[in-house]
Amino acid sequence: MLDFLKSTGLSEVAYVHEMALTHAVMDYFSDIQRLKEYQKIEHVNEKFLLARLTSFMLGEDMNIPLVGEKKTAYTNYLDTLYYYLKFRQCDAQAIELMLLAFQAGRIVFSTD
Repeated sequence: MLDFLKSTGLSEVAYVHEMALTHAVMDYFSDIQRLKEYQKIEHVNEKFLLARLTSFMLGEDMNIPLVGEKKTAYTNYLDTLYYYLKFRQCDAQAIELMLLAFQAGRIVFSTD
């Protein structure tokens, strides 16, 4: 998000609070889940949520290139996450656990 604001020249006039964005995504997901149940809709904007979660997970590391095994592992994680968002019953708590698991994986497998 920060890169988008900088590239459009909006960083001088706009600020995105990461925690507020996180809550907005979680609220969005909760609203969509209620809509799906009420309207009997199976698939609604899971790719939007996946994009927001991906942005949140990478944070400032958004521009670091992923190659080899890291790229494959990350792509597999995103594919699995998308599958769960689209076809499984996920609530905000399940998404929170997915994000925590991603962060734990980054810590355990980091090369720093």
